[in-house]
This record gives sequence, C-alpha cells and structure tokens, in this order.
Amino acid sequence: MGRISGTACIISISVILMQAPSALAWWDKGHRIIAANAVAVLPDDMPDFFKKGEATLVRLSVQPDMWKEFGNELRRAESPDHYLDTEYLAPIPAGIKFHRDRYVAMRNIYQQGLNPARVGMLPYRIMEDFQRLRGVFAQYRKNPEDLSVQQEVLFYAGILSHYAGDTAQPLHMTIHFNGRVNNEGRVIKGDGIHARFEGEFVRDFVESSDCKPHVTAPVLYDEIQEAMLQAFTTSFTEVERVYQLDKSGQLKKPNNETLTFGRQCLAHGSSFVASLWYTAWVTSEKVELPDR
Repeated sequence: MGRISGTACIISISVILMQAPSALAWWDKGHRIIAANAVAVLPDDMPDFFKKGEATLVRLSVQPDMWKEFGNELRRAESPDHYLDTEYLAPIPAGIKFHRDRYVAMRNIYQQGLNPARVGMLPYRIMEDFQRLRGVFAQYRKNPEDLSVQQEVLFYAGILSHYAGDTAQPLHMTIHFNGRVNNEGRVIKGDGIHARFEGEFVRDFVESSDCKPHVTAPVLYDEIQEAMLQAFTTSFTEVERVYQLDKSGQLKKPNNETLTFGRQCLAHGSSFVASLWYTAWVTSEKVELPDR
C-alpha cells in the first residue's frame, strides 16, 4: 500500500471505527464473579482500603458494558476495547506483534487493509488501564489519607477488571465470536453461541463459590505484554472446546466436566485480574510523579 498522510489515516480510521460491531461480553454475573474472587486472593501487603472496597470493585467491573447503552457514539467507540479477533492478525495469539501505542497499532492494522474496530483493541485498553491504576497507586503512596485518591484507585481497578476479565472468555479472542464464520464473515453454524456460553450457562449453572477454588494467588508480572499474551493464548486454545460443548448440548445440560471448565474460565479471569492489581501496586513504588 502506498504512503498515507497522517491526516488521511486519522480520518479513515475515524470512519471505520464508526463501523464497529456490537461487542458481547461476560454478562453481569460473570464479571462480578471474576472481580469478587480476585479480591479474595489478594495478599496482605495490598492496601487495606483496597480489599475493603470489594463492593465498589465488583460494581465497577460491569460498568464498561453499561457504557455501551449510554449512546450510539459511545457504543461505537467503546465496543472494540472488549475483544481481539486474533485470526485477522495471526493464526494464534503468539504470532501477533503487539505495539505499546494504540494508535500505532490502529495505523498498522489499517495499512493491512483491515478495520481496527473489527479486529479489536482489547490489549491496548488493558495496558492503558493498568498504567492508570499504577499511576494512581503512586499518588496514593504520597497521600494515603486522601479519600478521593482511594476512590480513584478503586475506580481504575474496577474498570481494569472488566477488560482483563474479558480475556478469560475464549470467544472474545476469535473471529468466530458468535458462530463459525466463512471467508466472507457470515455465520454458517453455531449462531448465538456467545450468549449461550457466557450468559445463560453462567447464569444458570456457575456460582462464585464454585469458581473460587480454581483461582490462583496473584503473581508479580515482569512484563505486562507477556502476561497478556499468555492470558490470550490460554483462552484462544479453548475456542474449539466451547463449540464442542455447545454442539453436544452441554451448555444447556452440563455434566461435571463442563461445569469445571466454565468455573476454570472465570477463575482464569480472576487470577489475571488479581495479578494485574498486585503488579500495579508493587510497581507503583517506582513511579516518578511530577511535583504538582
């Protein structure tokens, strides 16, 4: 493709972002389970106010989906931050070259003839919200008695938990997010699987207490991009399994193996969220803030 001027690229990206599909996500129950169980495994060296803020964190964990109901423009802007349709970029997540800058990524996707809104921007939203949380944790270290700073910490942590939790839904990692699609992008089988798995299945058969034993203690990440890649890979490898369960009727009448699978998916989200929170807290000690 020939060289594109910066202005033309920005205009083109703005236009195609308006064509973003309506993103699906864990229903409220799933996100609440993920956030609550992430709080439950936090270590003692996390700030006390943070662990006591479970109710706020859990409520905020569902808000990014609610934002999409606040207006059509906000829906179009918000939706791509909830998924990554891997196959547009590489056969598997490990083959994707992530950029730290959302707009560099969007430009590169556009220059490949792809729609950034269709591909999805989930990794960039996670990175950005992680940095927001880490930064406000650094502000809390300077002003630990400032209640407004504590509230801001809880806000960014709760919002981050939503996007990080989306990575635990295998269908958020694939072009086959709501049914198997052909080369033209038309659904050819399995239509509606997204809601059957993350919505009805979780609503009817999965409880927070059942997921909790599968949640692991948070780890301190050395590199957030690598942690995201691992989270994406874990979920992406389970896409076929979700389709098999749907075909066999297990999402409507699950056996113990299917129940365990669903619980582990949500627990994977909780473990990832807790580790992001913990890493943001620990590494915030080295953040240099301006004097103002």
